[in-house]
Amino acid sequence: MPGSAPREIVESFPATAENYKKAFEYLKERFGKESVLIQVYIRDLLQLVISKNKCELSSLYDKLQTRIRSLDSLGLTKDKYANILFPLVESTLPIDTVKMLDRQRHLVKDTQVNSNSVHQLWCLDVLGITGSAHRRTAKELEEETTKYFNETLCVNAEGRYEVLLPWLVDNFSLPENRKLAEKSLLSTKRKLMTSGKIEAYGEVFDNWLTLGIIEKIPQGETGRVHYLPHRPVINESNTTSIRPVFNESSHALGFPSLNDCLSTGPNLIEIILTILNRFRRNYVGVTSDIEKAFLQISIREKDRDYLRFLWLRKDDLEQVEEYRHRRVVFGLTCGPYLLAATLQCHLNRVQDLSCTSEILKTAFYVDNCVTSLDSELEMRKFILEFQIIMSSGNFNLRGWNSNLHSVVPKWDTSTDENVSVLGLVWHTDTDTLSCKVEQTVTLEKPITKRY
Repeated sequence: MPGSAPREIVESFPATAENYKKAFEYLKERFGKESVLIQVYIRDLLQLVISKNKCELSSLYDKLQTRIRSLDSLGLTKDKYANILFPLVESTLPIDTVKMLDRQRHLVKDTQVNSNSVHQLWCLDVLGITGSAHRRTAKELEEETTKYFNETLCVNAEGRYEVLLPWLVDNFSLPENRKLAEKSLLSTKRKLMTSGKIEAYGEVFDNWLTLGIIEKIPQGETGRVHYLPHRPVINESNTTSIRPVFNESSHALGFPSLNDCLSTGPNLIEIILTILNRFRRNYVGVTSDIEKAFLQISIREKDRDYLRFLWLRKDDLEQVEEYRHRRVVFGLTCGPYLLAATLQCHLNRVQDLSCTSEILKTAFYVDNCVTSLDSELEMRKFILEFQIIMSSGNFNLRGWNSNLHSVVPKWDTSTDENVSVLGLVWHTDTDTLSCKVEQTVTLEKPITKRY
């Protein structure tokens, strides 16, 4: 380079054949020390990471490869710098790419940052910078989530289905956020003391503890944990006037939330129209839902510590106790998928009542069953077999509704003729659907392109 120190040294030698070797040896002695070159290439790598001017992904890949090949030629192999380099380079990538990479790493059970992780980072099909035919799509991620679910689903000693959380990003990313949970607990405590509901709120947790929905944390138990803040929701018109709601999207500054680290699975919204079409196809329509559906599915013990929460001792409200969930928590981004996938797996295992199970496979939206049949006789048979099938998986059905009132169970029939069905209103007396629209704004003049 003109004006540089190496250029001046070269030009100081007369341009003869015998001086070529001398100039080369001098340059090698002055600038060719391996330690100096390694520092230069490492500085270049760091500059790529900390630079404010982010380059295209394919360009970043090429630049990284050039410097890494140089380091390899100097004897500095990936295993010597992977633990430092990998998280730095990862920080420059788009969030979707990072999630894709972490999902891949988790599925192959390689959660340690090592040279294999760096190898995956350099792999073009993981980064998604090859042609479109090789890019990993959202559909492929959904298929991986389904595969992981099917491989890990089991039935526990209680005869209850048990699942693992479908991690999208490794759970090593989750912080130990007890301080955040303690701060949230103090706020919740103040609200409950003010409303006089603290005793009723605590009774909900006592009931859950008795039913095995939650469990206390044994003293001295250690390991990676994550806490879920919670707050009360009060509804005096409901049979349960107060209930806890957990915030799985809560996160500390600069860290992901639990929901950020979990796969949502396939988009269930897309099946609503198909279910409604089947619901309107035949003469007798029926709806029902699963009682406390999420709480019927157990969480494998290895994932329960990421579902911890804090509450107060019953005999001393100044003391804090730790609990953790044993069942799927409402509010988890993966909750609807875990329920839907568990129901499909359960229905696939049904042998004796296969005709009814086939109908049910396309009748569920999360915990709601919405379908129709041709006659009263068929519907009576369907409802009986439906109850048998679901009870064998520890699922209890409730809230029956039909346009033919005589077919539904008398002990659990709604008297309301206007029933909510997947966002619409079903008028069972006339067997019609309508959409309830509330006008919240009064317009003083017509809407135009300008206003």
